[in-house]
Amino acid sequence: MKKIYRLLVIALVIRLVLTPFGTLSLDFNTFVAWSDRLVEYGSGTFYAQWSDYLPGYLYVLWGVGLINNIIHIPAVYLYKLPAIVADLATGWVIYKVVSVKKNQRKALWWSGAYLFNPAILANSTLWGQVDSLTALSVVLSLWLVNINLVLSAVALAVGTLIKPQVVFVVPVLALVIMQSKDWFRKISIYTAVGAGVFVVGFLPFKEEMGLVNFVVKRVFLSLGQYPYTSVNAFNFWGLLLGLDRLPDNFEVIFGLTLNKFAWAMGFGFIFLVTYWYWRGANLFFYILMLFYSIFMFFPRVHERYLFPVIAIFPFVLIAKLGFKKMYYLITAVFFLNLYHWWWFPRINALVYVLDLGFVERTLSLMNLVLFGTLLREYRKSRLWKSR
Repeated sequence: MKKIYRLLVIALVIRLVLTPFGTLSLDFNTFVAWSDRLVEYGSGTFYAQWSDYLPGYLYVLWGVGLINNIIHIPAVYLYKLPAIVADLATGWVIYKVVSVKKNQRKALWWSGAYLFNPAILANSTLWGQVDSLTALSVVLSLWLVNINLVLSAVALAVGTLIKPQVVFVVPVLALVIMQSKDWFRKISIYTAVGAGVFVVGFLPFKEEMGLVNFVVKRVFLSLGQYPYTSVNAFNFWGLLLGLDRLPDNFEVIFGLTLNKFAWAMGFGFIFLVTYWYWRGANLFFYILMLFYSIFMFFPRVHERYLFPVIAIFPFVLIAKLGFKKMYYLITAVFFLNLYHWWWFPRINALVYVLDLGFVERTLSLMNLVLFGTLLREYRKSRLWKSR
């Protein structure tokens, strides 16, 4: 057990050393401004000014702002700290699960593979983004569902309050609970707790309208912020149409817009992977393919939507160690996709190459091939001994 704590300390030290570098000023300054506004004026009028975030991460910024009023810590450290802590917590959960299923050596290896993953480091420690918090909520909800139903529901609700795409895990956990005894009572408790935490999270921010209308308004505003086919994502739409921000409201066929077609395509793959899970496919592999399908085929997706795939992958490797090369390849594509948006460190030759249209499409094609390969293996996972 002591080895995992040494690993976590090393991961923390590396992050603290890297934290002052590579900050994406636009996003970071926005977070600091929101934090200051919450501390000074509270939550009641917060949405009177622009914000495309749900309340989940705003609570984090509020807390960080209050801490900043008490203890002076350089902003670059203070505001990146929540994502860094989430990285460490996810690494710890990976260790706990793998050590039970396999052994300590493999648990340390795969915890380290996540903690020292260059794409994870780039996203939270350099860029200063918050996707590690949503990844943690997904991992916690899966780990806790058979340990503490209430805590699992709270973790999932908090994750959805941060990023709405986490809601796609809800039917997954419903399917898991339905395989247990007294499933109806358990699902009722899970739904009541999860929905309660999610809705109550909006109350301090509510505008002068009904609570339900306010929640729906904020969710759809968050989802509709970037009305484009792809927002710098190396996915199916990046391959087909390139990475120029094309509006997704143009007609494809019979009055059907690309937006609706893409949603239908994405949900088609979600239905497929859900059907195969119900037929006996591996649970963690199911979650991985769920988020990979969202990234590859939904419209209005940006490069960071691939983050949960990296967080879930170590759990799949518990059952199928032969996928290590796939993990490394997906990590490489994800890292390049992040770099394609935030060029740090800026290497002019690399920027020039990655910004070429055929290179963008090649990397998008590579992602599609990786997705197809995993989809084929996922179907076979119905034959694995362990779910």
